Amino acid sequence: MALTIDPKGLETRAMHDLIDFRGKDVLEVGCGDGRVTWRYAADAATVTAIDPDVATVEAAKDALPEKLRSTVSFRVADVTTIDLPHDGYDVAMFSSSL
Repeated sequence: MALTIDPKGLETRAMHDLIDFRGKDVLEVGCGDGRVTWRYAADAATVTAIDPDVATVEAAKDALPEKLRSTVSFRVADVTTIDLPHDGYDVAMFSSSL
């Protein structure tokens, strides 16, 4: 049996109810394989998506749709040690990363 994530769109709808991603620069911490990234990235100006797990970041890069390649950047990194600009993001997201 295949696992279907958020089949009714409830998680996605709640995320968009809380955050207006349109034109925003987003930092996503704990992006994993991009499962959440795909739900908002088309609206964002830029997305820097980080995760310390090499395999999941590589999976996210491989699955990155062509239309999002100029918007989304996946990076292997730990949020506690990565050097990020202090005022470089409008939104910071943590999804299932704690």
